[in-house]
Amino acid sequence: MRKQLLLTGILMIAFALSACTRPYAAPEALAITPSPADVFADQKSATMDALRTERASQNLAPSTVNPTAAAETLVATLNSTAITPVTQITFTSTPQIGDQSTLLPTTPAVVCTPVACAPGQVLVCPSGDCPGGCGMACTVPTATFTPVPVGARPATYALQKYEHPYCIARRFNVNPDDVLALSGLSREQAYSLPTGTILTIPQSGSFPGDRALKPHPSGATYTVTGNDDTTLYGVACMFGDVDPGTLATLNNLPLSATLSIGQVIKIQP
Repeated sequence: MRKQLLLTGILMIAFALSACTRPYAAPEALAITPSPADVFADQKSATMDALRTERASQNLAPSTVNPTAAAETLVATLNSTAITPVTQITFTSTPQIGDQSTLLPTTPAVVCTPVACAPGQVLVCPSGDCPGGCGMACTVPTATFTPVPVGARPATYALQKYEHPYCIARRFNVNPDDVLALSGLSREQAYSLPTGTILTIPQSGSFPGDRALKPHPSGATYTVTGNDDTTLYGVACMFGDVDPGTLATLNNLPLSATLSIGQVIKIQP
């Protein structure tokens, strides 16, 4: 067995040595056949000739058109569709509201100069409509104050602006509960009745208490505040036993006059 292994090893060594001493053979060179310089040369030449012929047939000349003018007049053809240049539209701006050139004139506010009356004169509104005190004038009272006579009671009375049943009862010296009862009204309704409500005035009885709500001695005046006192009826109600017709006469005003804030009303001559 050992002899066989030894023999096999010797043979393998001998084979390896023979391979190392074998001469090297270079690989054979491949033959390469050169191709034409440009395989498409003939096709390119033919294409260029065709293009030259087509251009000559169309008599195309070098462009001498002004690019700016051409942009305005040229009609181009793209994919067999005619395209006409669109004229540019120029918009002129319009001044907006608020610009100095379009500001509208404003009406100046009216400022009234207060009028100072001389002693013995009162400030009144002759027209009956003096907004802001404009148009008021001084005058000398010519009428005398006449209280409502006891017993001068109408059968009915229509409420005016800023009047209510209690001030009517004071004015005509009657019991306010009788006025409400005869008129079919409750105490809760007394101060919320609309203008024009008809009251039935009792022809007997008297007001339970002092009829005057405010003192009004000789020379007494009242300055309008704008709180339920812009009518002569309203001012009369504030004093209780004062008659609005007497105030109209005393101040040379129509009974329907609208009083202005700050206006001075004569209550007693």
